Amino acid sequence: MKLILTFINFIVVCLTYLTILYASVGVLLSIMGYPIGNNTLVYGLLVIAVIVFIISIGLLKIGIVKDQYIRDNRLMRIESDELDKVLSDICSQLKIDKPTVYYDNSQEINASVVSKDMLILNKGFVEFATKYEIFAVTAHEAGHLKHGDSRYFEYNYILRTMASGILGFTEGLVFGKTEEQRDMPVLLMVLLFPLMFYLLILRLAWFVTSNLTFLIDRISSPYKEYRADRYCVELGFGDHLITFANKLMEKFPEERKERRFFSTHPTWKQRIEAIRKLQEKEVLNCGNLACNRN
Repeated sequence: MKLILTFINFIVVCLTYLTILYASVGVLLSIMGYPIGNNTLVYGLLVIAVIVFIISIGLLKIGIVKDQYIRDNRLMRIESDELDKVLSDICSQLKIDKPTVYYDNSQEINASVVSKDMLILNKGFVEFATKYEIFAVTAHEAGHLKHGDSRYFEYNYILRTMASGILGFTEGLVFGKTEEQRDMPVLLMVLLFPLMFYLLILRLAWFVTSNLTFLIDRISSPYKEYRADRYCVELGFGDHLITFANKLMEKFPEERKERRFFSTHPTWKQRIEAIRKLQEKEVLNCGNLACNRN
């Protein structure tokens, strides 16, 4: 489903650029006697698709989302020999590259990953959790890194930015943000009418795809959390994750609920039950990472 939605978002981006070019340059060329045929539109879409793909993958590879996140949140790198040693051990067992650990001054009790090589520990989390609980949550986040759980939204964020940027720029030219633009000649307004019409359609398309992305995230995220918890248990940190969960349930009673709908995370009560089941399996079958670790 994620791949399908990402493909739809990609096509919407390509159609956005094609539509704006057709409704502006294409209309002017048609008026001048150079009609735009269907073949030209198809070739144009293919060229735009190749360009958008190369640019978007390039932006994903250079980590533009990560760099922007660091700037916006003023993150600082964490230097801790003990955490570095534990993280190296975790990443070695999971066969992934060790991420850089950053400190976020947020009071929210949370840890997260951005990109494929960035682990963020919030101030609120570091102050709330014990040393071994921090290691347990780090193991959980490493499970997210192993499966690239953040890459899907990184890429869709890049696609959305590429489209919203050109849409915002074009809407500013067409609808006008200054008195001079609002007082443009009537003839020019008539010529730009097709572009205005298409801009409204494109905005509607982006509204639909953005909400679909949100919905898919809410549907798939709980599964990703359970999967990351499984890695934490396999690495031998299950008990520490449970103690962390119990502390969170004391602080946030809503985490004791049986379930909650349209949330990125299951409740901690649900997660503890799943963790205990995994631990029972660990006892029955010791051919796993936790046993090897011990």
